[in-house]
Amino acid sequence: MRGIMGRASESNATSAFRNEGDMPVQMRILSPQGVVEADLPDYYDRSLVGGHWNAVGVYTRSGDHMRLYDFVDVEVGDGIPLETDLVAIDDWWFAGELDFLEVYTS
Repeated sequence: MRGIMGRASESNATSAFRNEGDMPVQMRILSPQGVVEADLPDYYDRSLVGGHWNAVGVYTRSGDHMRLYDFVDVEVGDGIPLETDLVAIDDWWFAGELDFLEVYTS
């Protein structure tokens, strides 16, 4: 997250990946089954999901799919695979399934 003057705020950036006691945080995940919601207690998994959404956003805005390669065969939570198939992402995009602002649901 950005603070004053466009600099990342350490407290905001940290809170995006860690929470007190590593309590589960519910997030939206783009999987081969579509957008699913799952509790992710691990800040590393939450970071992966955020990076994946960023890669999906870059692809849907510009057509640049290179960042999605980092997520091929990656699973988060209880074995939820991250979608990397370009045709499937296009299908979800055109169906309006990726049209939301927040990846955190709680």
